[in-house]
Amino acid sequence: MNIPMPNSVVSVTTKYRNISYYSKDEFKYLTKKGKVLKSPKWVSADSFCIETGDPKFPVSVIKMTQVTNIELIAGESISVRKFKVESKKGTYNVSVSGDHFSCDCIGFKYHSKCKHVTAVKEKIC
Repeated sequence: MNIPMPNSVVSVTTKYRNISYYSKDEFKYLTKKGKVLKSPKWVSADSFCIETGDPKFPVSVIKMTQVTNIELIAGESISVRKFKVESKKGTYNVSVSGDHFSCDCIGFKYHSKCKHVTAVKEKIC
């Protein structure tokens, strides 16, 4: 699936594990409709943010791994490219959507930059 671009309007259905003790359903499905916002740097490249219109939770971060359906009402979408980078300490996943890069290493989580993203940038740019 492709990630919608900022200023697009979407209807997104996500799937979550149901943790309610009283429910027999294993999963819970939520549908949110809203305008896609420009994601902050701390949001991974395989996620996006939407305006919900709810005063308590005005912005929702949607992970593409939880999305079951995206209906693009207005606007455009962009594909997410994923790369595996081998390192001395293991294999790391770098995601690229447009000009937004993210890595699942601990260095990127704390500093918003790492050598794995730099290696991917050198290869594709």
